[in-house]
Amino acid sequence: MTSASAFSVYLQNNYSDLLSVANTIVQGDGRELLHDVVTDLMTRGVPDGICTRGEGKTAEIRRYVIASLRMSWHSGSSRYYQRHKRPIIMEQKHRESIYRELYESSEHPDVTLAIRFMNEKLDEMNEFDRIVCVLWYNGNTLKDIREGTGISLTTLSKSLNRAKEHLKNEVERSWRQYRESHSSDWY
Repeated sequence: MTSASAFSVYLQNNYSDLLSVANTIVQGDGRELLHDVVTDLMTRGVPDGICTRGEGKTAEIRRYVIASLRMSWHSGSSRYYQRHKRPIIMEQKHRESIYRELYESSEHPDVTLAIRFMNEKLDEMNEFDRIVCVLWYNGNTLKDIREGTGISLTTLSKSLNRAKEHLKNEVERSWRQYRESHSSDWY
């Protein structure tokens, strides 16, 4: 039996155990992590003989897969990180940077409430400015947007500046009242 087929048999017999380990590592649904690691191991191959040494929880292949899960979860260069963790981290960073930029001069006890306020104000904008702002807000650079759409950087920059100006004006005009009227929703 080849190491690839032995690994496939091991996965079929131990999938639920490995999924439980992956769930523990990510502190939630670990299916994506497990599937990315399994795909990687199936593509790279597992070391010869590793599937036949040990049994149950002491099986060498189990330790190998768990180590691969942990490395994939923590490594900034893993496929899992690039596909799943990085976009979430980048979105959080962009939200926080916009939040700081828009609200640094006001009292702001809750980021989520401020983001909800900002999203409602985005909905009030013209469609083009809103789309450019949301694309930028979600981590795309103006150059990325230009390459994807063919729209000039000047037009995109003016649109983004209009959107940011609109948001700043809305913060000055109605943020305090919005926060006070919605604070009971969050506290």
